Amino acid sequence: MNESDAFDFQRQLLQKEMETIQSKISAYDDLSFKIKGWAVTLWSGVIVVGVEKGKPSIVGISIVVVLAFWLLDTYFKSYQRRLMARMGIIEDFLNSQELTQAFAERSFGSFPIHDPICRLSRRENKAFAARYAKKTAFWTCFRLPNVALIYLALSITAFVFLLRLMSLTLFRGPD
Repeated sequence: MNESDAFDFQRQLLQKEMETIQSKISAYDDLSFKIKGWAVTLWSGVIVVGVEKGKPSIVGISIVVVLAFWLLDTYFKSYQRRLMARMGIIEDFLNSQELTQAFAERSFGSFPIHDPICRLSRRENKAFAARYAKKTAFWTCFRLPNVALIYLALSITAFVFLLRLMSLTLFRGPD
């Protein structure tokens, strides 16, 4: 294999990596949407049963349900952000002078080809590694608005239902 063939192979591999990353990012978005849908469905079912039966403990379970889905959504969001970090590296490369130089020299030089979880990029660039670790950290993803807001709203609403139901059962007069 000559250098020109190697360059063409690497170019095609990079193109395929970009397509794969884009499809996986979209798949994670779809998965997040489904997780949120299931969270709302189960949460509302538990709330309805708890309120109908007048049982604050059942309504309290809805908060646990919300937390479980919140953790699951966060888990997948951290994987999605890993892919987004790699896509950012590729986009920066594609918008740099290095790309022009790569085609002129028919060599990608030190640019890592096929590095989906940024292992090579993190090893080579410590500043990027620190940003990567922070952006993909579980607790960072847990607090992202597109993850946290719906689960916070469901939790607060469940807590209000819980307090309301507890006050009704505490202050209910003798039958």
